[in-house]
Amino acid sequence: MAIKLYIPPLELSRHIQYIWSDDLSTHSIPHEVKISKFAETNPRMYFYNPGDQSELKDQFGKTLPICHLKGIDTKKSSAIIAPKSSIIGICFFPYALQDIFDISPKELIDLQINIDDLKGQELTDALLFCETTDERLTCIYTFFYKKINSKKKNFHQAIGHLIGQNLLEHNTSLDIAAKEVNLSRRQLERIFRAQVGVSPNRYQSILRFEKALTLIKNEESLTGLSSILEYADQSHFIKDFKKYSDMTPSQFLKYKIPDSHDNTMREA
Repeated sequence: MAIKLYIPPLELSRHIQYIWSDDLSTHSIPHEVKISKFAETNPRMYFYNPGDQSELKDQFGKTLPICHLKGIDTKKSSAIIAPKSSIIGICFFPYALQDIFDISPKELIDLQINIDDLKGQELTDALLFCETTDERLTCIYTFFYKKINSKKKNFHQAIGHLIGQNLLEHNTSLDIAAKEVNLSRRQLERIFRAQVGVSPNRYQSILRFEKALTLIKNEESLTGLSSILEYADQSHFIKDFKKYSDMTPSQFLKYKIPDSHDNTMREA
């Protein structure tokens, strides 16, 4: 996929990491494409523009809303994308959902919700009316700028600091992380779960999986990954990898590694 990345304006950069777009109508793909999504620490929003009135479907054949919000993924999921369609995705920081949408992040773990159900129908309608990616980006920026500035901030600075400064890597002690932001470990765990939706330990585990994917995409030898990622042994690494991707690292290598911004893989 020829994916384009966009950096959000400064006033949105505390909540949105980046935005991406892909126009399948520019590719010579005559059939549906199955995209697999692995575990990831960032919630996302997708806008799907069907070029021929086709539908976006999940791995069970269920039709997904044209514009939907997806929480943190702790396991593999899939979507079926039709040719001649286009997609825009928004990658949020893990703590952004509650601050923007007043929704508990726990409610969206491994799930998605129609953005219209979160008072976002005006965004869906505006995006459908747009003809170009630049116009859609303007609509997205305007919508989220209004959203963020109209709400009482639930954002906890400590969580943003730890995530933004990469202070929650898999090999970082939670006691050390808590001390960095002047919290007790119990306070950190409670606030983190409320803001992000998963425990700090689960977050660190998924981060380590994401790092494994990056290393594999960069053609790092599988035999050395368990050591680089500080697993006790190769079997523990394989077990963790399979938990978040539903396949072993060796099986993953049999597929074409995508030119992708996130933890996705084209299967067909």
